[in-house]
Amino acid sequence: MNDGGYEAGYAACPCFWGDKPGSLIRKLCHLGRDLRGLRVIDAGCGEGKNAIALAQAGCFVHAVDCSAQAVSVGVRRFFHPGITWHVADMMRWNLAPERYDIVVAYGLLHCIPTSDGLMHLLARLQAATRPRGINVICAFDDGAHDLSAHPGFTPNLVAYKDYVSFYDGWRLIMASSSRLDETHPHNRIPHYHSLTRILAEKV
Repeated sequence: MNDGGYEAGYAACPCFWGDKPGSLIRKLCHLGRDLRGLRVIDAGCGEGKNAIALAQAGCFVHAVDCSAQAVSVGVRRFFHPGITWHVADMMRWNLAPERYDIVVAYGLLHCIPTSDGLMHLLARLQAATRPRGINVICAFDDGAHDLSAHPGFTPNLVAYKDYVSFYDGWRLIMASSSRLDETHPHNRIPHYHSLTRILAEKV
């Protein structure tokens, strides 16, 4: 799995991703659903900004990331009894069928080196989702990117339409592809990405 240059960011910054949850997590928390007691996997959790938002909403979260540095920051900064932290590769994580009510993959999928591997992992994440459960997907797609802030990173760029088609048979709460402009705190290089965002309910 390619780390996208994020390891350097984790080492250089006290909290590389900050503490504000992603836009889809904020939307999920405002759908009017009772999230208390729901089981969540935050696959590729980074330092845990999404995990802590869901834990504070009453969820029980498995926060999983391959970066020991990121998880170490998360344990210190976002300690919560509703979060269980794991340093692990999601490609090897045991995803039992229908185990989770909410599955989050925020910034993970485009780091999977091969398209076959990416789609296999996405299928496993879907299978691990309970009926009426939610998938929260945010990934680079095949739109325009400026990768100057990510030296050596070659993301896996799946088309937006292919991500959407993978959710045929699900209820799409939200699906979009749009440009994100950002500047990472460790290198201060302005850049942009084309992002697919999907919020979908398993029916």
